[in-house]
Order: sequence, then structure tokens, then C-alpha cells
Amino acid sequence: MKEMKKLGLKETKIGNQLLILQTLFSGNGFSRVELAEKTRLSPSTVTSLTADLLKRGIIEESGTKVVTAGRARTELAVSNSLGYLVVLEVSHSCIYITLLNMRLEIMSSRQVKGKFVDGNSVFAAVAQEISDTDGTQPLAGIGILFQEDVRENSFHVMYSTGYAAANISLKDAFKTQFRVPVLEESVSAFTVTDVIREVGLEERNVAHIHLGRQIRAVLQIDGSTVVLRDHFVEDFSSMLPEREQRSEMSLSRQLALLLNVLYAMFHLDTVLIARKQPLPDGFLEELRGGISPRFTQGKIPDIVLVQEGSRERTAIGFAARIRLKCIRSRLEGTV
Repeated sequence: MKEMKKLGLKETKIGNQLLILQTLFSGNGFSRVELAEKTRLSPSTVTSLTADLLKRGIIEESGTKVVTAGRARTELAVSNSLGYLVVLEVSHSCIYITLLNMRLEIMSSRQVKGKFVDGNSVFAAVAQEISDTDGTQPLAGIGILFQEDVRENSFHVMYSTGYAAANISLKDAFKTQFRVPVLEESVSAFTVTDVIREVGLEERNVAHIHLGRQIRAVLQIDGSTVVLRDHFVEDFSSMLPEREQRSEMSLSRQLALLLNVLYAMFHLDTVLIARKQPLPDGFLEELRGGISPRFTQGKIPDIVLVQEGSRERTAIGFAARIRLKCIRSRLEGTV
């Protein structure tokens, strides 16, 4: 019973420290008094927890802020001395490598061109890029985002420890080589969860439709991303009529056909539609008019047009997840 109590206290402490850190992540610096107000933790608890975070090098005192009556408060911020984060966008023809500090400021972004047919070629290219990076700060974490033309299971690495060799995932190869937390996701699947969180739809059943050379969909049902066939992202273009017939149909009519299929299979509350190019006038009205009420129980779900994020925005958003995993691992004493 005594051991369970200790474990509970440790988990509570880590949870409160993460609450403080999430508050710091949301701004440009807060004092201890402000952290107590925003987190609703007692001032003494905040003082104790921040002292431990300062000692571990996770946060640092970033300056002073003058408040009312001439009093000054010391501001705290996440420490860049923890290291830098790497976000990789991987396709068969190139890798985009973005380096960010712990405050999610982009340090550099570059493209590595090549023919990346397997995990070994990706691993070798990225490992070389990381070794060529200025070593004044340690590598803290890696994120892998797979582009539309790649499935996560496409890349495996024949990795050797010197004693034995094994065929492992790209994620496990980076984790083994650099001994840092590694996350992986598809760009489309990450984009939909990021957009859903941003517009506050985490608890709703949502379809995210990307209109490009293909019509691709990601579904979140009951809070979880749905596996479509063997992947989270699926190209629904093949469900449309033949190209000759399709050329006579407007984009909204094509999309209405696809949505009717989705509505017949899933109960959807909201459909988010993203496209780089502007959509034609009257698109939404024609789309809603082409949806069959018999598939939606008479109520057409909300249809929302969303702005497709830039590569920089995607890298920053994914780096935020990596940063949280890195800090949690440090607090828990794990990798």
C-alpha cells in the first residue's frame, strides 16, 4: 500500500508539472503568481514544482515583468537548453527537414532530394543531416510525417547493433540510433486531428476531406481515427464515375456522391473540406443540394471549409506533440 501511495504522489506531481508547462507553452512567459492563477494550483505548490523544473533544466527564468505598484515578477519559460526537435516530411522523392527549438521557433528548414525507395535510404539521409547539424544543443526528439504517396509500413530499416541485425521500423531505427522520443504519423491524419482540435470538434464524428489530385478522406469516429482498408487516409476518387462522365460533373456534385457513400456507412456530425485553390461560387449550396436526406436521417451534417495549413504550420504543430513527449519522458525518467 505504501508503494502505491508513492506512485500516486509521483503521478500527481508529474500531472501538475505538465499543467504548468502547458500553461507556459500557451504564452510568452508567466510569473509564478500568474501560473498559480491560471492553473488554480496553490502558490506554494507552484513554487515547489517550478523549483524542480528549474533544477532539471526544463524551464528557465526568462526575465522580469513590472506589475502594479512597481512590483516586479520573475517570468518563467520553457528552456531551449533541452535541445532541438526535428520534424521530417517523408516521400519517395524528397525529405523536408525542419529544425525547431523548444519554444517551437523554426531554426532551419531544408529539402533533401533523392530516390527514397526504402527505410534504409531515408535513415541514412536523415542521420547524415542530423550529424551535420551544429552540435551546440542536443537532439531532443524526432517526428516523422509521411506524405500522401507513402504508407507508414512502406519503410523498414535493416538495422545492425554490431551483435545482431533486425528488420525494424523507421521509427524504431531512429529511436535506437539517437535514443530520443520518436513520433510518426501521416501528414493527412495529423492535419485532420490538428484541425479538429483547433475548431473544437474532438467529441464529434468528423470527416476531413482534402481536395487535390485525389479526393482523400480521414475519419474520426467516437474520438478515434478510423482505419480505412489498411490505412488511416484513403483515396475515394476511385468511387467516382469514369473520367468521361466525371468531366461533365461539377466538383460539388462529385463530392456529394462520395459524401452520400460515407453517410451511408458512418454517422457524421461534421465534414471539413480543405483545398489549396479557391472553391467556385455556390460550391457549398450545390454540395448540400446533392446530399441525399435518406443517408443522413433527414439532417445534413455541418459542412465547413477550412484553410489548408502551410508546411511551417504543420511542422510547428507536430513539433508541439514531440516536445510534450520529450518533456514527459524526462519527468518520468524514460525515453
